[in-house]
Amino acid sequence: MDNHQIDAHLGIQTHHLIEQEFGDHFWHYHRTESTDYHVLDHLFREFEFSDTDQLVDMGSGTGRVLIYSAYKLKIPVVGVEFIPAAFNIAQRNILAFNEKMGQQYPITILNQPVEEYQISSRDTVFYFFNPFQLVIMRPVIYRIMQSVVAFPRKITLIYYYPLDSCIQFIEEKTDFQLKKTILLPGNQQDSREKIVIYQNNF
Repeated sequence: MDNHQIDAHLGIQTHHLIEQEFGDHFWHYHRTESTDYHVLDHLFREFEFSDTDQLVDMGSGTGRVLIYSAYKLKIPVVGVEFIPAAFNIAQRNILAFNEKMGQQYPITILNQPVEEYQISSRDTVFYFFNPFQLVIMRPVIYRIMQSVVAFPRKITLIYYYPLDSCIQFIEEKTDFQLKKTILLPGNQQDSREKIVIYQNNF
């Protein structure tokens, strides 16, 4: 099935491409764009999630990763989305999805900048899809590291279509180590078409 067909199966609409005029202060945010379902299927096949994981989608857009992860993995998920238009669509999608499935999946979404998100001791997996520049990624990763000091646990960073500057920062300035690289169709034409997975040494 393609993206539109899976959306229809889930009772949602997540194909929106939202261009936001952020202004000078938020130039480092990227537009809202959903991860293709085939990318998520690759991830779910090649990385084993634990039933005790809680996934946080940093820059969750219209809710595709949240809803599909909750549906396929049966774990709680949290989305952090700064753009009000995307956040409002995601809220509608979550309601429509739960109504179609006939149950309340553990999906939470917050409308705030990712660097202000208060990381919970339950958060164990963080998903990034090229959401912002290093100037934002850096404090987010530092917050995650501080959370590990306060609440020691294994943390997984999942980064799709990564920026070289962010990868360099993670590898040179943090304790996270590369655990897996998932090359996706199209990688030979576009070297960023991949998922890199980092974990701490817990």
